[in-house]
Amino acid sequence: MKILLIFGGSCNGERSSFEKCDEWARVTEDPEMLMTYEVNQEFQVDETLTLKKAEKQGKKRAIKRVALRMLQKGMDNQTISELTELTEEEIEQIRK
Repeated sequence: MKILLIFGGSCNGERSSFEKCDEWARVTEDPEMLMTYEVNQEFQVDETLTLKKAEKQGKKRAIKRVALRMLQKGMDNQTISELTELTEEEIEQIRK
């Protein structure tokens, strides 16, 4: 099962799958290499999660900037909420 998760394939089928299985067998034979590999995998997962979180925060900031401009144009909270999907409480915080 771990082979499927790490290499995105199985040990049967196309040539690249066999190469992946050979690499996995080589990595698992050496405890130090296995630990290094696992740490690298964890780092990649952490990095991906961090990037996704940053992207989500960036989108939220952009929406809040748009909401601020809408407030400056005199739009009401309910309309802004409908258009931006911000809560009315979030809009009130922006208004302050």
